[in-house]
This record gives sequence, C-alpha cells and structure tokens, in this order.
Amino acid sequence: YESLFPGLARDGGARAGSSRAAWIVNVSDDAWFGRTYGPLQHLNLAAYRAIEEGLPVVRATPTGVSAVIDAYGRVLPGAALGQGARGVIDRPLPSALPPTPFARFGEACFGVMMGISLLLAAITVFARRHLS
Repeated sequence: YESLFPGLARDGGARAGSSRAAWIVNVSDDAWFGRTYGPLQHLNLAAYRAIEEGLPVVRATPTGVSAVIDAYGRVLPGAALGQGARGVIDRPLPSALPPTPFARFGEACFGVMMGISLLLAAITVFARRHLS
C-alpha cells in the first residue's frame, strides 16, 4: 500500500511522535494484476519509495515479485523472487541513508522547486525585455 501512496508511513510516524523508521515493509497481493507487467510496475514503485525516503524496502507478496530493495532503489542480487514464485529470501537488511530532502520536507519540496522555476522564468523574461 505504501508503494502506491507515498508519505502515509512518514506522516503516520510524525503524528505518533516517533523517530524515523529504519525500513519500509511492503506487503501486497498482486493477483488482480494477472499475468501482466503490473507486478513489475508495483515493484518499481516500491523502489521509488526507497529512493524518496532513503530507506530499504522489503516487499513480500504471494502473487507478485518479492524482493529486498536497498535505499538507492536497487533490487539486491539474489534477493528477489519472480512473479508467483515460492521461496524464502534470507538476506541482511541494507542500511538506511540519512533522511533525503523529500523525507524531511515531503511535498513542500515540489512547491520550492516550482517557486524557483517561476522566479528563474520571470528573471529571464525581465532580462530579455530590458537588456535587448
């Protein structure tokens, strides 16, 4: 669930007054995807959450792709079970990174980037009109 709705775990932890999580667990049942690319896309979304938060992700699903993903979004070698495969992944949990800007400030990062972009656009327009 967290892989599709980023920020729920981060916001929930902040409300509870707890410290930062050490990792994210993503438990899912991808049966409704059928034999499509959906489970792989769902795995990629879990990797994006790892990158955004700087946290490793453990993804467990009986019908999709189970994997251990490091904080850089890489599926660890030998730590993935293909779609619907049965087995056990026995690997040490990768280390977390320091909190990313997104982990610290959440959606506010996008507002800041938009503001900087608009400021640069305004400066460009002003410079073209007054320096020509």
